[in-house]
Order: sequence, then C-alpha cells, then structure tokens
Amino acid sequence: MTDIATGQELSASLMAYVKHFKLPIQLSIQSPNAPDQLEAIASSILTFQQKQGMIAIAPAQFDNLIQQAVAQFRVENVETAIIDPTTQALVQDVHQ
Repeated sequence: MTDIATGQELSASLMAYVKHFKLPIQLSIQSPNAPDQLEAIASSILTFQQKQGMIAIAPAQFDNLIQQAVAQFRVENVETAIIDPTTQALVQDVHQ
C-alpha cells in the first residue's frame, strides 16, 4: 500500500472511530486538546494495523501519516461521513 493510500485509509478510520464512538465535539480543532486526542486515536489505529500485519510502514512514516490524518480531520464532517463495513470493523477492533 502506498503512503497516499495508507494516509487516506487512516483518515477514513479516524473519522469512523470518532463517529462510531460518538466522541464529544471537544474534538473540534478549536479545543487545545483535540490534536493530541486525534493523534492518540490515529496512532492506535496504525499500531493495531501493524500488529495485525495489515500494513507495514517505516517508523519515519508513522508520525507523518498521523499528522496528515489529523490535519485532514474535520469535525463538521463526522455526522455525514459514510463508513464502509471494513473500516467499521477495524475501528471496533482497535477500540477493544
């Protein structure tokens, strides 16, 4: 999987996680804690995918992918986001 595809998948998974678990709107980018919370979720998703052998990314790419996903995240898109079943299952597994 390319960096671009991995980044897009991570962005979609981050959106799915926030939507599925109905995280508070404190995740709006205006909140000073929002980027840290989103980074933690994105990191958990990538770590889970690596441990499951779903992806293989170099350590140097890890932080870049997380920063990219957080920068693309828009809380106003959470409600209307369409989540595919595979991504839904992934975020449920990550949460456990």
